[in-house]
Amino acid sequence: MSTTLSDALNHFAQNWKTTVSAILTTIIAAGVYFAAVPTSLLQQNGITQTEIFWGTVVVGLAKVILGVIQKDGQGPTQ
Repeated sequence: MSTTLSDALNHFAQNWKTTVSAILTTIIAAGVYFAAVPTSLLQQNGITQTEIFWGTVVVGLAKVILGVIQKDGQGPTQ
């Protein structure tokens, strides 16, 4: 069990950018979905304007961080 966990942690340490990119892409996809839903429908289901605002902020930050990871993955510019 400990060998499997150790291998998984080593894999994550070496490939963390891929994992984080996948999580950020999922957040952005969820944000796109909620952007397509009318605000009035979201509010009818108990989502407030404040929650919509903070969701937008999270999606924006996810996109910025994803861009940084992708730029870093390209290597140094020549």
